[in-house]
Amino acid sequence: MSVEPGRSAPGMIGNERLTAATPATGRETAVLDLLESSTGNDPRALRAVLRVSQAVLGAHRLDEALEVIADQSLLALDAASFSISRWERERGVLRTLINAGELGPGEERWPLDEHYPLAHYGDVAELLRQGRHYVTAVDDPGADPAATSLLRNLEKESELAVPVMYESSMWGELWATGARGRRFGADDVRLLKAIAAQVSVAIGRAELFSEVSQFAYEDPLTRLANRRGLDERLRELATARAASTLLVCDVDRLKLVNDRDGHPAGDALLRGIADALSAVASAYSGSLVARLGGDEFCVVLPDRSLADAEEFARAASRQLLRELGPESTLCWGAAARESGAFSAHELIADADSALLEAKRLGPGRMRLRAPGEGAMPEGPDRRRESVAGGRRVTDDLVPRVIEMLDKRQPADTLGALELLAYELSRALDAAAWSISATTDDGEGIRTVRGVESELDPGSGLRVVELAEDVVYPLADYPTTGDALANGSAFVVDIDRPGCDPAEIEVLRELGYRALLAVGTRDARRGYLLEIYFDGDHPDLVAFAPHLRVLAHYCARSVYGPR
Repeated sequence: MSVEPGRSAPGMIGNERLTAATPATGRETAVLDLLESSTGNDPRALRAVLRVSQAVLGAHRLDEALEVIADQSLLALDAASFSISRWERERGVLRTLINAGELGPGEERWPLDEHYPLAHYGDVAELLRQGRHYVTAVDDPGADPAATSLLRNLEKESELAVPVMYESSMWGELWATGARGRRFGADDVRLLKAIAAQVSVAIGRAELFSEVSQFAYEDPLTRLANRRGLDERLRELATARAASTLLVCDVDRLKLVNDRDGHPAGDALLRGIADALSAVASAYSGSLVARLGGDEFCVVLPDRSLADAEEFARAASRQLLRELGPESTLCWGAAARESGAFSAHELIADADSALLEAKRLGPGRMRLRAPGEGAMPEGPDRRRESVAGGRRVTDDLVPRVIEMLDKRQPADTLGALELLAYELSRALDAAAWSISATTDDGEGIRTVRGVESELDPGSGLRVVELAEDVVYPLADYPTTGDALANGSAFVVDIDRPGCDPAEIEVLRELGYRALLAVGTRDARRGYLLEIYFDGDHPDLVAFAPHLRVLAHYCARSVYGPR
């Protein structure tokens, strides 16, 4: 094969994970399909078809086979140019391995880094994720503007692309372009699909003759980078003293899917999430998506901020909502390091800690951990709990919370109320919670613990943060004053007549629509526990007695001061 001086052929399979070669019967079938797909009796097409087959059967290296496949496919299709590209899932891009024929401006036969982000090319993303071929021409009225713009930039008029599969997984794309009036039709699609089957055979044969190193860096289920690949990328960034932001996420309800639908369904869900993360990552230069194992994924965003991490999570959540439905949610944690030396271990630990804080609050949450920022209140560890769909009924709420308190043995009333706030927030799918304590003079209440959240309606993602330290004078909030004095519970809903106007005003300022609150007291001071909601919520009045019983148990049990 010929390679331009100073270049290495990027089609080498030393960076690909391959398994056993296709059986002989599979090769023979692919050859027959290829011959039957050649249109008419065109001797040039027939010769090209035979050469494609011979190249596959005779090549000991993938790059050798790809070069002949590209050149002969160009002839068989009467195309202006022909390209073979590999899907790099961890980067979310389609990377071109070889270009043949009339190359456009900036194109090279063996490009060093010619890639196309899936986020920018809808047809490519659809092909790789759904296995759908596409045919486009610059004069098609409904064509993707990104596709027609690319064709014009390359001085071409039409395109045809089909997927390449290997062992039931998407491997990449074959892409042909036309010029001087050439348009592709159904016969061309059939022929190129048969050639794609030959590429799959070539991939399998290459396993017999090549050293395969990608397996050490690749997750076999999702074809993303694995933990080793992630560590290597983070070491590179740390050595370069580059600013880095890291997201860690895991899948809500995966155990439920496995138990209900079987592990193949769970594997399919993990692959779908991997594809979505990869597609979104393609819009972030230098990013990498990895699977850490189980239901946990990681995204590296070099030279990006926590605000970029939040936008990434929103975009990924929107894509998952569109493609996999509302039950396919993720919880996220993110941490960042400024330019300079940093420890990859510490960065991962910070992001993982932020993820744990998000998981404690329920599914579909995200926590951004700024450098030096303190941790959230410590609630129950729900990292591996499978949360069933729908809200929990109150039947077992009281015994469940009491069992948790007995097990955790919080040191004081505040600690017990925190556990109650977390448990009730998850049970009711609440937006936020807070605990306020009476001031030393007894004239006001001060927020001492709590979590706030902001809902992204387009994705369902909630970004959570610590509640602000605010003092409210009790004289301005008579309903709260009564609850503290009498140990009662109350409900406020901005759409419900008769609610305290002062409480409604606070709800509007915080961005919520309803709250469930209870007052209680121990030997030292009074406490107000509030659970907030910003959308549809259960009948909070029905939950008020349960909350009242549990709050008083927290304040007067063995856990509180006596």
